[in-house]
Amino acid sequence: MELGKNNLIAFDPERGPDDLTGFTVGKDWMPLGFSSNGGAQGAATVFAGYGISSAELKYDDYAVSNVKDRVAIVFEGTPDGDNPHGQFAQAGQIRFKAAAARAAGARALLIIASEDRLSDDRLSRLAYDNAGEAGIPSALISRQMASRVLGDLAGLQKIADARSSNRRYSTGRNLSVIV
Repeated sequence: MELGKNNLIAFDPERGPDDLTGFTVGKDWMPLGFSSNGGAQGAATVFAGYGISSAELKYDDYAVSNVKDRVAIVFEGTPDGDNPHGQFAQAGQIRFKAAAARAAGARALLIIASEDRLSDDRLSRLAYDNAGEAGIPSALISRQMASRVLGDLAGLQKIADARSSNRRYSTGRNLSVIV
């Protein structure tokens, strides 16, 4: 599997800071192997916690984050951390996050890498998994890129981990995402 030629994530030039126009694929972000081809031109960005939606667990990040027709930005992982037996283990899987974002009406999903260096994150390795497409453009973004778009990641991590219903956060920035 290899990257296509027209992959792009950039601030909307009319609304984004002039000095932060584009991000480099492979350094700042990487499409996920199951991403759908497509794009979201000049779409508003919204932080949506961990991007988990589970009726069984009575937990829905999208109930408090309006992502309809926007780019959803979520943390990799779950509120349980790395616990493979935690209550969010299944709902926190990457495909479930993509399905939840799509069901909530997101135009694209950006997942914040758990590692400081994008290349160290297991999701940064472009691979096809034979389980079909996500239904929306989906990519892994570096923590540095996420900070440029969202601001204080440590503060947002605390908000996401608190699992409170007071987590609405629109970035006020628009991105174009083409995968």
